[in-house]
Amino acid sequence: MLKILIVDDSPERFAFFGEAVVGKYASTDTVDHAGNMKDALRKLGEKTYDVLVVDILLPSTSWAKDPAPHGGIELLMHLLDDDSLCRPKNIIGVTSASDLDPIVSGFFEEHSWTLLRDVPSAGSWEARLTTFLNYVYEVEGEAKSVQFEVDICVVTALVDPEQKAILKWPISWSADPIPLDSNTNVRRGTLITSEGTSMSVVLACSRRMGGTESACLTSKLINRFRPRIVAMAGICAGLEGAVNLGDAILGTPVWDWTSSKWGLDKEGNDCVLPDPHYMEVIPEIESRFRLFQDDKQFFDRVRTEWPATPPATALNIHVGPCASGPIVVADGKTLERLKTDQNRKILGLEMEAYGLYYSAKFAGLPRPIVMSVKSVCDFGDPRKNDAMQKYAAHTSAQILYEFLRRYSFELTQLAAI
Repeated sequence: MLKILIVDDSPERFAFFGEAVVGKYASTDTVDHAGNMKDALRKLGEKTYDVLVVDILLPSTSWAKDPAPHGGIELLMHLLDDDSLCRPKNIIGVTSASDLDPIVSGFFEEHSWTLLRDVPSAGSWEARLTTFLNYVYEVEGEAKSVQFEVDICVVTALVDPEQKAILKWPISWSADPIPLDSNTNVRRGTLITSEGTSMSVVLACSRRMGGTESACLTSKLINRFRPRIVAMAGICAGLEGAVNLGDAILGTPVWDWTSSKWGLDKEGNDCVLPDPHYMEVIPEIESRFRLFQDDKQFFDRVRTEWPATPPATALNIHVGPCASGPIVVADGKTLERLKTDQNRKILGLEMEAYGLYYSAKFAGLPRPIVMSVKSVCDFGDPRKNDAMQKYAAHTSAQILYEFLRRYSFELTQLAAI
């Protein structure tokens, strides 16, 4: 049954639900009603709805004397801006205005949402809403029939050194690559967890570095294999003083540091206004990484097993902010500027994690959990070179492997909930 929230101060308009909707696409227990913006925001903070139906003419509170002309739009703007709210999968607006307000129509067109007009000249809005609910109900039924197929998908941005480091995992890999589609190959393997459980693994590598490339590949992997976990290993730049060469960073949050608005300041000078959208790992991944941080003996072993000379500093893992963007940085200024302008706790800078997280978090059901574990190969300054790339790829790969060996079975049970 669909979970539906109706936001309208005239609930009698939806009396047709009793015959046309309830019992077919929803039940009385799955249809909620809010008569004003405040009540609607409270409900949207408590539950994820399949469909939100909102009246444009909407009071802000139960004690407001008159409804606000654009109260429904104000509610939707809160929904877009507040990450603590549960965003509905489908949004429908309803307006009784005889003349369509260009602000209202433009807002709905901008976000590709449906706006129904409750006026005689527009025909039966009730019938159109019922048809829409029928369609959503059928789509949701098809989505629920899709099941997880693979336990873990591992993504890298580079064949050398990142994918080569993953292929050194002590697991059984397929002898030859397997086609994912006409232009992408993957390798399959089996990882044995600390509990002795066999976990199926698919390994894939992007054609190029960058968030667009990682998002494209991740989406293809999710659609084809329906993994429970999507994980990325690889290399990144680090903030000198906060991390050392070789240290691994679990990126949370990650964001596209180039997302911004270019404009003019009050003096007419060019200015850039950052507009970051932060995405985090689930708390269950973060908590297990923090437990993992305490195993100094394991990290010492990863460092000393490196066949060449490792950095003099001890190997550690960190949990914290990692910026993502389509630019290779070697100016020695960008990380400090991001620390000042976007996140004062920033630890690293890389190119793919935001695309990976976005693809996973907005995939259709069943949806995987996602993480990126990248190790520091330079500090994003003029000293940048390739000397530490293979070592960083090694530490990232080994740390991700051990984390999955210890915790992937627990985490796949969470994905199944």
